[in-house]
Amino acid sequence: MMIASVLRHPAAPKYMARSASAQTMTVFNELSEQVPELFPAKGGPSPKAEVSTLSNGIRVVSLDDGSHVASVGAFVEAGSRHEVCSVEGAAHMLKHLGFKATTKRSALRLYRDMEDAGITSSTTSDREHVVYRADCLRDNALTALTVIGETMTQPYFPIYELLETRSMVNHDHSEQQNNGHALVDELVHATAYGRRSALGVTDVSNGQTVAGVDADALRNYQSNTFTGGRIVVAATGVDHNTLVQSAEDIFSSIAAGEGGATATPAYTGGHAVVSAATDACHVAIALDTGTGGFKSKSETQILSSLALETMLGGGVSSSNARLSTSVTEDRFGSGSGASAFGSTYADAGLVGVFGTASGSEVDSLVKTLCKELKNASASSPKAAEVSRAKNQLKASVALNLSTRGGVLSDLGTQVLSTGTVQTPEELFAKIDALTGSDIQSAATLALKSKPTVVAVGNVDNVPSYSAVEAMLK
Repeated sequence: MMIASVLRHPAAPKYMARSASAQTMTVFNELSEQVPELFPAKGGPSPKAEVSTLSNGIRVVSLDDGSHVASVGAFVEAGSRHEVCSVEGAAHMLKHLGFKATTKRSALRLYRDMEDAGITSSTTSDREHVVYRADCLRDNALTALTVIGETMTQPYFPIYELLETRSMVNHDHSEQQNNGHALVDELVHATAYGRRSALGVTDVSNGQTVAGVDADALRNYQSNTFTGGRIVVAATGVDHNTLVQSAEDIFSSIAAGEGGATATPAYTGGHAVVSAATDACHVAIALDTGTGGFKSKSETQILSSLALETMLGGGVSSSNARLSTSVTEDRFGSGSGASAFGSTYADAGLVGVFGTASGSEVDSLVKTLCKELKNASASSPKAAEVSRAKNQLKASVALNLSTRGGVLSDLGTQVLSTGTVQTPEELFAKIDALTGSDIQSAATLALKSKPTVVAVGNVDNVPSYSAVEAMLK
């Protein structure tokens, strides 16, 4: 329709009305001669994030992108790593108890009030954080913030909600046990750091574990973790000054300080195998990055470790990644494959490789995985590999920041970890500055740690721990 209207427009250039009988000129000739050279537009300046601190130590960060839709969230350093045995599973319980009954409103009343205001909500938890999030039209952003403050500071925890939540926790645990990748990830952390230590405690508890977590235990857990120094309020599509003023009132009851002590994770490495009735075997080999995590501010080391992961076959990977070319179905059978993975926390980090093969081929698979880890340390990668790894790492960052939720998460976690917000342009410049030697050094540093070796499935032919250690030397 638009093309037709252009052709009929009286101001259309005369050459557009040439006779179709003219055979000496084709449409391609006309395009090359008549259309001016075009240049891509330059991106405009990104909106700048602003950070303020409330009287009780809560940090408030916002980025007003002018959007009609606002996202508001509270990020709390209250994930499963902050639990002790007496409250193990509390973070997972809080995930399902978010935006439920409060001392001011029943769960139904709260839900209807949010519905009337066009607010959608969610609560998530992981090893480090519990996050309360609400999305709505810009005009209702402060109402959403009020709801978040209410569910955080005035929860009711009636017995019927606790019973329902325990059932939901048990369901989550059952789903995890049936997910090979999720199960391996949990085993990697429990083996690398110890089942009862920081980062080793699971963030997906079972119904039996949370059976003793009652309302008093949850309130005690919140009093130890929901403190000013451990909370960041983040928002997009909201005026910063207005957000700060409202947050000062809404979160005034939150105590200042850092709350209970946070245990420092101690990486140990180790070996764990879980037999399952299947012909396939999933294997993971993880190493300590040695970066000290985000709060260490060892940016070059952290980015080098992430680039190493990408080069091996993690993130926005490609068929040219090292593991993709070395572990193929032609070599290890149908359903086989391999990739790299990594996890960076406030004070620790893991990098590793994961592979799947039939039980009869798992010995060869482990040898190949170890070989690729050693090769990454033995020599500096080629220029093409370095360029590809850096571009894919930047693509992963850009992909995350392409959504409103990704931007909100980035704001909250950056301020929790470093107290500041780094723009994408600043981060991309630091990634571009990485060299092949940086990536090689990341692999060398990781290989100095004892390996964490985990296998799930047909584990009869999995090499011994000492054999894997020898392969990596």
